[in-house]
Amino acid sequence: MNDSINIYGIAFQCPYIERCNNCSLKGQDHLSIREKIAWIGGLEEKDKCTIVQHHEICSKKRNYNLHTKVEVKGHNDQDKKFNL
Repeated sequence: MNDSINIYGIAFQCPYIERCNNCSLKGQDHLSIREKIAWIGGLEEKDKCTIVQHHEICSKKRNYNLHTKVEVKGHNDQDKKFNL
């Protein structure tokens, strides 16, 4: 896997729309595209790998949460969540 390539997509937009609170890229969202490219270019390879690895772990957790909880409308319009 080439982390240098993978980091650009997640730097421009989180696939889950909103970044988690401990995302390394959360503080970079205000940067323009040009500024993000420069910021990424200034990172060491190990830092790029760390960011991509964090993204992969975060994605697995979010995907798991999406697929293990089901919302059901109950009587009296009360929402109930069930773990599968």
